[in-house]
This record gives sequence, C-alpha cells and structure tokens, in this order.
Amino acid sequence: MKIGYIRISNKDESPIKQIAALAMENCDRVVEEQSPHATKERPELATLLAEMKQGDTLVVWGFERLAYSFSDLNETIAALHARGITLHSLREKFISTHPDAAAMLRMLRHLVDLKTFIDGERGALIAAGQKANRVRFGGNRKLSDRDMQMILALIDNKIPKVQIAKKFGISQQALSRSLRDPRYRSEVILRPRRNKALKERLHTKDAPTSPSNDEG
Repeated sequence: MKIGYIRISNKDESPIKQIAALAMENCDRVVEEQSPHATKERPELATLLAEMKQGDTLVVWGFERLAYSFSDLNETIAALHARGITLHSLREKFISTHPDAAAMLRMLRHLVDLKTFIDGERGALIAAGQKANRVRFGGNRKLSDRDMQMILALIDNKIPKVQIAKKFGISQQALSRSLRDPRYRSEVILRPRRNKALKERLHTKDAPTSPSNDEG
C-alpha cells in the first residue's frame, strides 16, 4: 500500500503544494497533520507508522515534512527499513530501497549544511542591502518541469492562479507566461485514478468560493 503523509507547521501554512505532489503519486491513503517543524511530537505520524506493514511505501513531499533533524530522519529511515517499509521523498527523489540510498543521504547532509550557511549569508546581505540602499534582491525563480506538473494539477482542481503564484514564489505574469509554453498548454497531468481523498481535500478546503476567483 502507498500511503502519503502531509505536514503543515501551522494553520496559516497552505498544504497545496504537498497535496498536488501526492495527487500525482496515486496514494491509497493520505494523512495530514499540523505540527511545528521544531517539535518531534507528531501523533498522527506516529499512529500512521505503527499501522504500516511490510511492503508498504510512505510518500512525503520532502524530508523536512517527516523529520525535524537529519539524525531523526536517519533513525526513521532505519526503523522503516527494519520493518520492510520503503520511504519515498519526492522533492529529493529519494527511495530508501535504492542501492545508493545511504550515499545519497550523506551527500544531502553536506548539501543541507552548505545551504544553511549560504542562506544565512544571503539573508544578511539582503537585509543590509534593503536597509542601506533599498535594494531588492531576487526575482521570479525558474520553474522546473515538476513545478509545472504540480501547477497544472492545481489548475485542474480549480485552485486560483493568484494562490498558485504566491506558493511558487513567482508573479502572476510569470505564471501566465509559463502556462503559454506549448509543452504544458495541453498536457494532462493528473491520472484518471486520482486519490479520492486528495481530490475531495482540494475541492472542499482549497477551491475558490466563487467563479471570479479562478481568474489569474
């Protein structure tokens, strides 16, 4: 059985991106939980892991959705492996049963340490630039093919474009330009056998209340 796990840190965080990613995986079941990243207490996850059986696959959007530290992640992966359960992290393209999984974890650990340092340095530069010169750093980031797949999945489920643009960190104009790309204009992303729970979750909680909200 393929089971998805979604975690949001607080009520203000939207699970849209995680929902879209898991929708494309056709999970048999999806569990959603609200829990701060800094805490290890995740009762819904604990219950889910206790119920999983040998041969099952746990699907998450990213490592940080599952664990609050790398040591916690390693312990969780080891515990799942001992029970014959596979972990699939979509963003990192990580599958725990892959022969190179251990090497990939070591590499990711180094990358995370480097990213933390770079983000800290860049954040300081941005703050200093804005304060001294009112300079704005950054801009619309380049969307990957997977980003576009998730965006099309969200549009297919009537999520307003203004919400989509905000969640992907781009302007509505940049989103519209990307959607005009011939590669994505007529592409069908969601498979016919979408997970029913995910589809209902998208429509009941995240769909707009009036047709006017569909306009980008």
